[in-house]
Amino acid sequence: MTLPSLSTLLRTGAALLFALLVAFAVALRAGAQAPDGAQDEPPPGATHDNAQDAGEDAAESRATSFRAVDGAIREDVPGGMLVVGAYGAIAALLLLFLLRQQSQLRELDARIVALRGEIDRGASQKGNERA
Repeated sequence: MTLPSLSTLLRTGAALLFALLVAFAVALRAGAQAPDGAQDEPPPGATHDNAQDAGEDAAESRATSFRAVDGAIREDVPGGMLVVGAYGAIAALLLLFLLRQQSQLRELDARIVALRGEIDRGASQKGNERA
């Protein structure tokens, strides 16, 4: 059984990382959308200032009363795209590292072939000297 070449491993790894990043981006996009019914509005005529009905002063009731928020809550920093960018940067660094390893292995293979050639030439010269 032979091991796959480094270039095959690189292509497979790159395809796997790309698929994971796409799946992660799709999951982030799906999670960022508010589910149906998340923005339910209170029924008309419902009051949120029950504290005023109890006779408390206005400053105290504002500090403890519930205020409905209109519209979706937005983040100041879009964290989803930052996470996808971070994983993309890690994937790019990993691919660069693997490409560097591949070039170093090619150089080492060329050196081994050259040394085997020298050993073969040296062995053949010794064989010629003995004869």
